[in-house]
Amino acid sequence: MQKRFVNISPTPLCDGAARSAGMMPISHFKQRKWWAVLVFFLSFQSRYVGVTAAHVLRQFQEAKRETASMICQLQVMPFDLTNAIIDINDDLDIATFAVLERDIRNIGAAAFDVSSQWPPDVRIEPGAAIQLIGFPENIRIINPLDRSAIFQAYGALAVVEDFNERDIIMIFDPNQVIAAPKKPSLGFNMSGCSGGPAVIHETRGGIHRWSPVGLIVGGPLGQAEGAAAEFDIIRIRRIHFIADNGSIRPTDSGWLPT
Repeated sequence: MQKRFVNISPTPLCDGAARSAGMMPISHFKQRKWWAVLVFFLSFQSRYVGVTAAHVLRQFQEAKRETASMICQLQVMPFDLTNAIIDINDDLDIATFAVLERDIRNIGAAAFDVSSQWPPDVRIEPGAAIQLIGFPENIRIINPLDRSAIFQAYGALAVVEDFNERDIIMIFDPNQVIAAPKKPSLGFNMSGCSGGPAVIHETRGGIHRWSPVGLIVGGPLGQAEGAAAEFDIIRIRRIHFIADNGSIRPTDSGWLPT
């Protein structure tokens, strides 16, 4: 049987892949609890743009209204996320913000270079290899004494199950998984992964290419019944709606099973 989903537990290799892919947690501390907004960066010809899920940015805005003195950090660097926001589209669940090249460099991250072509010239089709990386809350290490937090990365290499103009769908079936060191159970908690990038991998002319095509907006819900309870659905929102100035164009809603 063809293995359709490879899960990688938190490891230094996975952490390094997350950072080289241009992904970092933006964190803020409120009421003795760490909150995280997962972001990644796109490098256009004229500017750098940070990308995340709209719903997690809305959560940050709500927390900021309740606690005006709350400090936001990009990695460990103080960051004024409120005034950096470029656009928020709640229907698409995509948000963008401005970021400087030096800030990305100073935190040890990298941006996806899309300056030569946007959207990327990649084939999104059933069976295409797609990679996800996130920082799930349930493997986050919090030190209550000094209020420090270690965000451990979690990655998966899967295949596209279905797609349309708006969404990419992946299926997690434990019977079709190679995992290290252990296999996640159905309904595994992906909270904290929202806003993480989805990257298509392909080989053309013997050259391996990888390009950002979406962000994680929905993980397993554990609510399915019957045959559908034997697998989980992971939903990716396509990001070709983002313009090179960081604005987000509206679109008609597509259809995929929920």
